[in-house]
Amino acid sequence: MSTRCDEEFHEVLSRRLRDYPNLWRPRGGLIVGQYQELTDKVSEELQRQVSAEKVKDTLRKIRYRLQRLDRQGSSNHTKSCAYLWYAEELGYVQAAEVMSTLIEKQKFLGLEKEDTLIARKDFAEKMGKEMKAVRIQEDNDGPSTSAGTAPAQIKRRRGASPEAVYIKQEADAGPLTRAEGMNTYTTGLTNSEAEELCEKSPDSSTKDFIFQQTMYRIKDPRKSLPFYTGVLGMTLLQKLDFPEAKFTLYFMGYENPSDVPNDFGERTKWAMSRKATIELRHNWGTESDPDQKYHTGNTDPRGFGHIGIMVPDVYAACKRFKNLGVDFVKKPDDGSMKGLAFIKDPDGYWIEIFNANTVYN
Repeated sequence: MSTRCDEEFHEVLSRRLRDYPNLWRPRGGLIVGQYQELTDKVSEELQRQVSAEKVKDTLRKIRYRLQRLDRQGSSNHTKSCAYLWYAEELGYVQAAEVMSTLIEKQKFLGLEKEDTLIARKDFAEKMGKEMKAVRIQEDNDGPSTSAGTAPAQIKRRRGASPEAVYIKQEADAGPLTRAEGMNTYTTGLTNSEAEELCEKSPDSSTKDFIFQQTMYRIKDPRKSLPFYTGVLGMTLLQKLDFPEAKFTLYFMGYENPSDVPNDFGERTKWAMSRKATIELRHNWGTESDPDQKYHTGNTDPRGFGHIGIMVPDVYAACKRFKNLGVDFVKKPDDGSMKGLAFIKDPDGYWIEIFNANTVYN
C-alpha cells in the first residue's frame, strides 16, 4: 500500500499544480497563495458536524500506522498518504476535520510541515469536487447522502459536469473566489430534515402575524422613487418623516392607488398592514455625498441577496427594462438558469425577475 500511495500522491499533486498554476505554486516545498485561507474556511465550516471521539480514534490509528512506517524508513510523502487513506474511512465530512488538524498535529504525528500541507490540500481538492457534485445532483425524491458519509455514486446530468453546473450557477450570482467556492463542501438539508426542523403547528398566538416589510437604505429618493413606481410599478403607500433624526421612510408596495386612504393616520395604519412591502430609508444629505455608497450584500462579505418580483412574462418585462435603461446583473437567457433575470435598482440592490411557472419548470 505504501508504494501505491506514494506514487498516486505524487501524480495527484502534480496534476493539481498544473490545473491551478495561478493559485497554487511551490516555494521551498510549501504550498502558498490562497491555500491556508481556503483550508481554514473548510475547517471552520465543518468543525461543528464531526464526532470528536471518532476523530480521536482515527488519529490513534493513524499514529500507530505512521510509527510502523517510521520503523520501515518510509518517506514523509508516504506518511502523508497513509494519513489521507485512514481519514477517508470516516467519510468526507469527518475526514475533512481530521485533515484540518494536520498542521496542528504534525510534530505529534512525525510529519514534516511541507508534507502535511500537500496532503491536506490534496484532500480538500478531492473532497470539494465530490461534495459539489452531490450538492447539485442530489435527487430530493430519493435517498439522500448524509453529511458524514462519502457518496457511493454521483449522478451526472447530460451536457455538463456537476462541478461545471455549480460553478456556472455561482457565477450567475456574482463574482466567485476559489476560497469561497471551496466553502461549500457540506450538502444542504434533505426534505425530511427540513420538515423535522420546522414547527408543524405554530403557536396560536402567531396566527395573525404577517410578513409586512423589508427595509434597506437608499442614497437619493429622487432616483429611487421613480424607479420603484415608474419602472417596477409599485405604489407609494406612505411617507413618514423624522426631522429630529433627519431621515424619511418611504413604504412601497403593489396596491391599487385608489385604495390609499386620504387621512394620514388611517393611511399609516393601512400601509403598515399591507403584506410584502419595501421600506426605503433615506438619511438626509446622503444624496449630496459623493462618497456615500451602501453595501448591497452581493460583494464580500456577502449577506443580504435580493428581493424578488413575480411578473407574467419575464422576457417582455426585461425588454421593457432594457428600453428604460435599467442595469442588468443577469438577463433571462444568460447562464444555465434560463427564464429569470436580475436587475439593479439605483443603489445597486439586486432584484430577481421571475415567473412562478418558469421556476417550477
